[in-house]
Amino acid sequence: MNKAFLMKWAWKVLTNDDSLWRQLMNNKYINNSNFFDLERKLSDTTLWKAILNIRDKFQKGICRRIGNGKATSIWFDPWVPGDNTQPMPCVEASEGVSLVSNFIINKQWNEDMVRKWFARDDAKRILNISLPDSTTNDSWLWLPEPNGEFSVKSACRMLSTQNQDVHSDRKWRILWGASIHNLLKFLWWRILSNSLPTKGKIGSLFPITDKNCLFCSSYIESSFHLFWDCIVARSIWFGCSWCVRTSVPSISNWEEWTDWFIVSANRPHVMDLNCFLGGAGIIFESIWKERNSLLHGKQPIPLKVQVEYINSRFHEMDTIKESTNPPNIEWNPPPVGWIACNSDIAIGQFQATGAAVFRDTTGSILRVTTFRSNHCDPLPGEISAIIEGAAEAAKFGYRNVIFQSDSLNAVSALKSNTSDIQKLHFNIQEKVKKFIELSAEFNIHEIIWTPRSCNGVAHSVAQWAN
Repeated sequence: MNKAFLMKWAWKVLTNDDSLWRQLMNNKYINNSNFFDLERKLSDTTLWKAILNIRDKFQKGICRRIGNGKATSIWFDPWVPGDNTQPMPCVEASEGVSLVSNFIINKQWNEDMVRKWFARDDAKRILNISLPDSTTNDSWLWLPEPNGEFSVKSACRMLSTQNQDVHSDRKWRILWGASIHNLLKFLWWRILSNSLPTKGKIGSLFPITDKNCLFCSSYIESSFHLFWDCIVARSIWFGCSWCVRTSVPSISNWEEWTDWFIVSANRPHVMDLNCFLGGAGIIFESIWKERNSLLHGKQPIPLKVQVEYINSRFHEMDTIKESTNPPNIEWNPPPVGWIACNSDIAIGQFQATGAAVFRDTTGSILRVTTFRSNHCDPLPGEISAIIEGAAEAAKFGYRNVIFQSDSLNAVSALKSNTSDIQKLHFNIQEKVKKFIELSAEFNIHEIIWTPRSCNGVAHSVAQWAN
């Protein structure tokens, strides 16, 4: 039988409690037991046996949607979206905590408890989950679809890629489609194909005595360590004009790196992907040349000099791009009788902070507010910043407000009609509902996208707060 079709019926078993088919299956086979614990019987029909047989593959695409957390076990249920949907707690089970609801207080995550019970990266992913403002029971998510709803198409896609390296296909499409210099593209190819002769690569083919990184001598020299994780690489990425903190995203290989930076909000200054890949290639090339110089006994080049060289290459790249790009647009004050609210989010290694800046028709700053956020993903973080701005605007009695954000995806989501909210990513649906509720406080409001160059004050305040 078609496996995707069988997954559709398995999904109905989990989610369509009121349907006639679900009630029939419950009365005949399930009897209010856990669907995933049921065993096959000789008396089962061919269809039901096939549905039970597909459970292992089906479970790879599902995760609990947290409402009040009272029906989800931290020990036995998949409940954290991501590669590891069932993170292992760091605390012994003897403390009597078993449900997700134990980590929720007043419809908010108990941050201290989450950080105590789970490893840092797992805690970040848990705190990134948006909780509903209203009392809602736990339900299920279908992770292959952004909106969390099952579709046969996404099930087919998941099944077709389980035996393939989908990330590998994606990274090659990105690389060969990138408009960057051919020398940098060739370097990228050597990195992504694991063809670069690092000490770790050579050591996997021939017996060598030292596989450790030439710079830090602490870890095996792989391309990912050399260009991203090594202390020298971290210093260069943060020291250059991009100011990228390599420790912020929880990534450990080039596939995850690609997944992270393919999202425009994760790139410095929300720059074009081609520019970012080209600039990253410049950094890789500089690090690789310095590494080879040290390997052949030459004197090390001071880190400051390397960074200055990289920045000069960035400038050359920007100069070429400026010839085809329009000049930066300046921020314009709102019309008479309106207030402009610019917002932004800054995601750090341990926390995220946001800012909302209110200005009047003369451009004068009326108020500035900052806040902490648990989100480690840019989109829910940007939407949270706009929501905080809306809440503050309502609090101060502003009635005609223009909300401005440099996140195009956030602006697009908040402009959605009520009927389209269920089509959005599952982690922002509740936030969009909250913004719509808050917008009822205003006489008139607009939400528009603005370039990063026009959102500098909110961006700087958010960075400062972090």
